[in-house]
Amino acid sequence: MQTVVVLACLLGVAGLASAHLCLVEPKQRGSIMGLDKAGSDDCILLKGPCGGRALEEPRTMFKEGGNYTVIFQKNLDHWVKATPGYFSVSLMQGPTVKALNQITDMGEPSLTLYTASGQMPLGMKGKAVLQVQYVPKNPQAPAVFYQCSDIMIHLMSMTRRFKQFATGLSQIDSNGLGQVTRNTPLNTCEPTLNSDWLNTSKLNLAEDIDIERLIDMATNYQSVQPGGIWSPESCTPAAKVAVIITYRNRESHLKVILKVLHTLLQNQQLHYGIYVVEMAMPTKFNIGILMNVGFLKAKSEENYDCYIFHDVDLVPLNGALMYTCRQFPNHMSAFNTKYLKGETKKALPYSAYVGGIISLKGEHYEQINGFSNAYFGWGGTDDDIEIRAKRNKLKFVREKPEVGRYYALPHVLDGGNDQNKIKGILLKRVAARMSYDGLNNAENLTKVEKFERRPLYSWLLVKCNETDVMDSVQRFFLTDAISSIAVHLSSVHIIPPENQHYHTMQLTAAVLVTLVATATAHLCMLSPRQRGTMDGINKAASADCYLTTGPCGGRPAEEAVIHWHDGTDYQLSFQKNADHCDKNTPGYFNVTMMHGHMVQHLAQIADDCAPSLTIYTPMVSLPASVVGHATIQVTYVTNNPNVPLTFYQCADVIINHQGHPAGK
Repeated sequence: MQTVVVLACLLGVAGLASAHLCLVEPKQRGSIMGLDKAGSDDCILLKGPCGGRALEEPRTMFKEGGNYTVIFQKNLDHWVKATPGYFSVSLMQGPTVKALNQITDMGEPSLTLYTASGQMPLGMKGKAVLQVQYVPKNPQAPAVFYQCSDIMIHLMSMTRRFKQFATGLSQIDSNGLGQVTRNTPLNTCEPTLNSDWLNTSKLNLAEDIDIERLIDMATNYQSVQPGGIWSPESCTPAAKVAVIITYRNRESHLKVILKVLHTLLQNQQLHYGIYVVEMAMPTKFNIGILMNVGFLKAKSEENYDCYIFHDVDLVPLNGALMYTCRQFPNHMSAFNTKYLKGETKKALPYSAYVGGIISLKGEHYEQINGFSNAYFGWGGTDDDIEIRAKRNKLKFVREKPEVGRYYALPHVLDGGNDQNKIKGILLKRVAARMSYDGLNNAENLTKVEKFERRPLYSWLLVKCNETDVMDSVQRFFLTDAISSIAVHLSSVHIIPPENQHYHTMQLTAAVLVTLVATATAHLCMLSPRQRGTMDGINKAASADCYLTTGPCGGRPAEEAVIHWHDGTDYQLSFQKNADHCDKNTPGYFNVTMMHGHMVQHLAQIADDCAPSLTIYTPMVSLPASVVGHATIQVTYVTNNPNVPLTFYQCADVIINHQGHPAGK
């Protein structure tokens, strides 16, 4: 009996002390799942020196004496004020172990990202192991957590060494930790890749930062000119780049991305300017309009070679990703942790997806007439610009997933950014309206209310009227088609010729209503049972399976009758009540859990074009340490331009701690 009690206690301690350290860049050995939650199994490795994980072939290359940056995550906090712990970064090669960095644990919350940087030691070449340790010094937690990444160190050429020392470009001590200085100007700047591009030891993703505190960050970037403009002084930059970020109510994300981008772009020795474009309330968020206004402002100030259109919540994880333009439009965020499923290297929702971060030359952006102005709310903008590029024989290329790797900062659902319910209709008419809906009429439809040169970026506050914009778009993308119908009806005396224009507008509204009304009956949630009624699921077209208002189809929360345990796997059942699969752009089903302000992704299942009434039964894993009332949501994202983008169902559940009886 004593043995059982001791074992139970040990299991209890291990259960409490789970998910602590993950090595993000260079990527740790083995899998790396669950970075968006405190409690990932891949972050609790207690066996030294590498958590018991096997040696792998190196996928990250460094140069002897060159700069490095390591990114790791405190996946769960174990800080004790009386005895604060620390993180250490070391380089191991055979019997040789060299200490590179040590960072004190200051009590930052779970999910905090840290960066450590410096220069690779001289005299080490070939395969090596980069190790990160978390030593919490907490008597209630294990003594050490380990992660390792296998890397390759290239030998610096003798010519390079001589150039460094003879010209005074660098002064590196025997430990490889000297300061880099440039005393001799170069004709062309040489970018530093896979280097110190975060320039901060801690990136706290959970901290609530007031945007006015960004002015304090400017002390870290004294060479940045007001408005977020920077250029290298000792060499000629390879490119002039404008980074345009659309923004609303993401202050903590803006702080992080500014730190990352300034350091990354300076490491790459680029002449650049950063423009943050914000949509004035109460208008629904419109990414396309903001991007167009940002482009016009940037172009009016500088003759930039390249324009990068950047989401505020995506952090680049690979310093080797050059922030410059290619010959064709480039989808830079080829690997987005927001869509990560399993250990696939293609963390994207579908093959034609170009959301997140893209780069285009100025002439190409003007050739496709920029983004459409018609998409208010979420959905459609990225697909639209992909079609525009293809129509102009400028098909997007995509970075390699191992290079274009981005970490999606966690966030709650945005207010004022509801789903765009006419996305499918708009996408069908891209070719018809792209010549007059976009960059060339953005200025007429908007007003820049405010413009400020802030310490680290140029800020624009943009105002527009959704009704005015959509009235303009309606004339372009529907009137031509509807007018032809009206002319035909007039010719057969159904519509009097003198009333043709009036009835054209009536037909426009009628067509919109008809297109939405014909897209019925798509998704029902079986287990756990969906909110509200659930009739007619034995036939395709049940009204209870047609809910298109996010996040839960407009149905109110109910008293939960299902009790689950945290940290446990469960099997769901839901039904595709009517099939809307388009084989050219197949959709997918998403399973998420909503708990308070937290939204936790649980699973994504591809729409395999199975017939109506097909039942899907995915396994999902609940996160640890989440208790109380929660909402399980299933969405059907059709990617079919002829039907609504998304269908919703929700079920209410109670989550109990492991070891506690359900319902107690």
